Amino acid sequence: MMLGAWWQRPGVRLDVVAGIVDGILTALTITAAKFLDGGAGGVDLSLAMRVSLAAGLTTIVAFFLAHYAQLRSGLNRAERQLNVLRHGRLATSDLGRKVLQEAIEGATVAAACSVLGAFVPLIIGILLPSPPWLGCADRKSVV
Repeated sequence: MMLGAWWQRPGVRLDVVAGIVDGILTALTITAAKFLDGGAGGVDLSLAMRVSLAAGLTTIVAFFLAHYAQLRSGLNRAERQLNVLRHGRLATSDLGRKVLQEAIEGATVAAACSVLGAFVPLIIGILLPSPPWLGCADRKSVV
């Protein structure tokens, strides 16, 4: 699939942006004490990788459940509109498998972006432990 066509699919941009924001917020939440206590010196590569993995795992679960519930409710709505007598007929069809596949793809995109969103700021914090342009990097500069 071409990258442009993939990017144009509904929801892909939302998955990317939400995943990155989720990763940044997760990294900030988990490592805030390390940054405040020891500056970026308290954060190492191992911690950055563990935090990124945790961000990715939580994101993949949450986004899969959200995507699947949304797509499955669409199938239920379609069943009602088509007057399908037995509930769940569309979910057991090829459409149901496509819904599951699309939910997995969306959750995977969000999780990958969450891992990057958590890892990149932590690596920058390791490489630039106390840049002078960042006023809150040093505990002494906080009033």
